[in-house]
Amino acid sequence: MSHGITYVIGHKNPDTDSICSAIAYAWLKRAMGEENVVAARAGNINAQTEFVLDYFQQQPPKYLPDIYPRVKDVMTSDVITVNASDTLNKACRLFKSYNLKLLPLVDSEKCLIGTLSLLDLSKIQMERLGPMKSHMLFTSVKNIQEVLGARILNAPMPETEFSGFVVVGAMTEKSFKKRLQEFVPASTIVVVSDRYEIQKIAIDFKVKCLIVTDGKDLAEEFLKIARENKVNVIISPHDTAQSSKLIFTSIPV
Repeated sequence: MSHGITYVIGHKNPDTDSICSAIAYAWLKRAMGEENVVAARAGNINAQTEFVLDYFQQQPPKYLPDIYPRVKDVMTSDVITVNASDTLNKACRLFKSYNLKLLPLVDSEKCLIGTLSLLDLSKIQMERLGPMKSHMLFTSVKNIQEVLGARILNAPMPETEFSGFVVVGAMTEKSFKKRLQEFVPASTIVVVSDRYEIQKIAIDFKVKCLIVTDGKDLAEEFLKIARENKVNVIISPHDTAQSSKLIFTSIPV
């Protein structure tokens, strides 16, 4: 088969039986409703076969010098790809949905720039096992919003990428303030549910991004201050644990 064509072919150095059988069987397959079935031959026809074809006013079958498959015969033309700006989360979903082991990586013009394999994903996760790396990621507000399926309440520049450290606000106010002192405000992402004191501390600290979980809205007075302090605010429908896991898949591939 080549580009939707099915060739019916006999043995090499064909005799009359081989040629006529190919013609007859191709005709039968077409009569049964199959399309693009074509008789072919794997060698030159002899004088006897030529006489028979002339007598019945039949054209010789198409000559195929060999039947080895070409790249065009076996390649996949409708290729599933991932864009260099797509998130790791999207790549994982493509691997799972299409049962893939390798994804071509393309640029904005669909030109191949590399590949992404399941092994690559494993290495990325292994590299995150370090004490500091496990809290650090490179992402954007838009990417976080995409992987969480979240709502954005405030994001002056959602597509701007940045490096950040993730801090989960599951501690006392005193411990949280001490924890924030370890990071640069413009590089801090805070994940917290409806713990209002923690939310207020994060906003006053002018963190890069505040992710409020469990679908809880941010108080209007807090949102006003967040806008003044240029704090990105995202409302995640997931709980704090799930949100914290998912945002690490928001990094570009």
